[in-house]
This record gives sequence, C-alpha cells and structure tokens, in this order.
Amino acid sequence: MLFLIRMATNLPGDWPPEKTAELRARELALGLEYMERGLLRRAFRTVGEDGNASIWEADSPEALHEALRALPKFPWARITVTPLVEHPIEKSMKEKHGAIPNF
Repeated sequence: MLFLIRMATNLPGDWPPEKTAELRARELALGLEYMERGLLRRAFRTVGEDGNASIWEADSPEALHEALRALPKFPWARITVTPLVEHPIEKSMKEKHGAIPNF
C-alpha cells in the first residue's frame, strides 16, 4: 500500500543545539535505512516549514504506524497519513506506454 505522509515537527526551543543535532542525525540514519528497505520511497522538503512530504510503501497501515512511531522525532511530530490508490489516468498511461518514468 502507498501512503502520502505530511510531517512537521516542533522540537522544544530550549534544547541545547547538540541535542537537536543528535536527534536529527538519528532521524536521518533511520530514514536512510527505511529508504534502503523500500519503506520510504521518496521524501521532499516543504518550503517554509520544518517538515516534509513523503511517499511510503507498507504492507498495512499497522506496519506504517509502527515505522512512524520508531522515528526519533515522532513525539514532536504532527503527521497526516493519506492512503493512495492508483488513478485511472496512470493505469491508462501504463497500458498505452508501459512503465511511467520516475520523477
């Protein structure tokens, strides 16, 4: 199943910079692991926010939930999950031209 995830974080402003940097480093490391496993398919920075939009692929909503809860920033994250299904235009494009190129 594909999911569109919108995530914004609001870390405590009174943290020392080292603590924030360490948390971001852990988040990056886990994100790379998720990409290598094919769970996190694409990630995009959202302009003007400390957040992102991303495409995830998980076997179930429960599996996705478990992966999101493991993110180091999860306690400070506002997350919106939207399940995605194939649009008829994509299906028609694939039937007519084969695989749709990656963007």
